[in-house]
Amino acid sequence: MHREYEASRPNAPLQATVQRETGIVPSAVAGAVCEEAGHILGLPLPVAWVSELAEHAEVVYQHNPRFRRLLRRPGNAGRDWLQAFTRHWLWAILASRRADLLSRLPASYAIGRGCQDTWTILKTPRAPSP
Repeated sequence: MHREYEASRPNAPLQATVQRETGIVPSAVAGAVCEEAGHILGLPLPVAWVSELAEHAEVVYQHNPRFRRLLRRPGNAGRDWLQAFTRHWLWAILASRRADLLSRLPASYAIGRGCQDTWTILKTPRAPSP
């Protein structure tokens, strides 16, 4: 994912089009997905990954008409689609940088699905780091 992502980045700074056109805040979605995965894994994920995932969402949104249509769906559907894609992209980041952690995430993360009981996971206090 990373090489394709770097190659697809425009030279000019990205415009924040997702939020302007849909009301969805990619950094908030990426933060929630990273927090969810961090709780499942029992350790915080790098903060830089939130920015990387949000920027990736902007790049894909600007270059992919089908992705734009999905995010422009009414109600919470657009947000839910972005959340699914963000989980999938996070899985790819973990596969390339921290493959040792993949077995601790549900396999459904690879296709963008979270856990059955995400809210219980997020409300459960994380064990202190050793």
